[in-house]
Amino acid sequence: MTDHHQLIDAKRTRRYLRITREGWSYIFILSFVVIGSILQQINLLIVLAGLMIAPLLFNWRIAMNSIFKLQFRRILPAWAHAGQRVAVEWEVLNTRTLLPAWGIKCTDSIRRKGIPPRKATSVDAIIAQILPQKSQFASFTCHFGQRGIYFFEGAKISSKFPLGLVNAWYYDRKPVEFFVAPRLGVLTEVWHRKLDASAVGIRSKSRRVGINNDEFFGLRPWQSGDSRRHIHWRSTAKQGELIVKQFDQQTDRDFALVLDLWQSDVSTPSDIEISELAISFTATVISTLRQKIRGNVAIGLCGKTAALHIDRVNHEFAANALRDLADIQPASENQFSQLVLAMEQATTGSAPLIVISTRSREAVLAELDANIAPSGEFTIDCIRRADWITANTPEFNELFTLQFHEPNQKVEVHSYIATA
Repeated sequence: MTDHHQLIDAKRTRRYLRITREGWSYIFILSFVVIGSILQQINLLIVLAGLMIAPLLFNWRIAMNSIFKLQFRRILPAWAHAGQRVAVEWEVLNTRTLLPAWGIKCTDSIRRKGIPPRKATSVDAIIAQILPQKSQFASFTCHFGQRGIYFFEGAKISSKFPLGLVNAWYYDRKPVEFFVAPRLGVLTEVWHRKLDASAVGIRSKSRRVGINNDEFFGLRPWQSGDSRRHIHWRSTAKQGELIVKQFDQQTDRDFALVLDLWQSDVSTPSDIEISELAISFTATVISTLRQKIRGNVAIGLCGKTAALHIDRVNHEFAANALRDLADIQPASENQFSQLVLAMEQATTGSAPLIVISTRSREAVLAELDANIAPSGEFTIDCIRRADWITANTPEFNELFTLQFHEPNQKVEVHSYIATA
């Protein structure tokens, strides 16, 4: 979880006040009492009017003081994948020394990049009570149906306590960017064999690693020749037969992959599906690289914009690459040949190039032949030597499976009431 905000203090933020619908109804009745007492000069009505004004002023004062002593922050995960449910938490601190705070409502607004603010999804989370000098958490879950860049903005803390006649609140207007990475699929055993086979290529760097550097990834029954050190005794006791740990050996080989996201200007639903398949495949590969690769990794992304990531696989590397994948859009003209050339120069040919594309290799070569550049011969040679995978072909379907969902820009939210 990531704290995207420090605690926001209402003392340093402008507070707002609005009479609620119930409050206006109350004032409407009060006005009749006041007018009647003046016209009829009935002392009892004057006393009644005074008694009715007191709750309105009392509610105003209590509501303003309640939020004045509150501090809050929103807690988000680093990122999410499309199709996942994300828990978002609010921490609200009551800085009062004596009185609790009651009936605090936390309101958030979520919208995808490119969606106007008026179409943002709003969500409320209620905190029933916050004890003095204590924090209370409220949470809600979001279901993001589509990858992209999202903004949490217009965070608001409000209170109508105790009578609901007036609503006092304050804002944190600073938007917080949150990216939703592409939907993850499943890489098949064919892909893993393909990746392992690339390690023995002439141009790959593969160095032996010790048993302590292997990655545990599952359990299996005992086989002749297995070491007794790898026996998983708890599973053995449960199943009544010897069960051993299974390891996946990592190597220090390098890895290079390019996503060529080409799409014609007049796209069809089928074109969109192919593009999303290629994007999801790339995201799934990036998410699983830490289990396989210890060397340098080069990831090139080519659509309307181009990005190149070269580093050892770590959390930051994966986050940066997935963030670009969240926002990437296909294009009919891109910088694919320049990106391939840049990757080949950056990796010095230490890793075999894998290309995930929405078009065939022949179509790319035909385009380069028609518009060849000074360094085009070298680029064409790199493309011919690359391991080319075209999305949504039988070969691609042997490597990767994904349940396709229609893009949904609406964010589904479910809020909860927090109690002390």
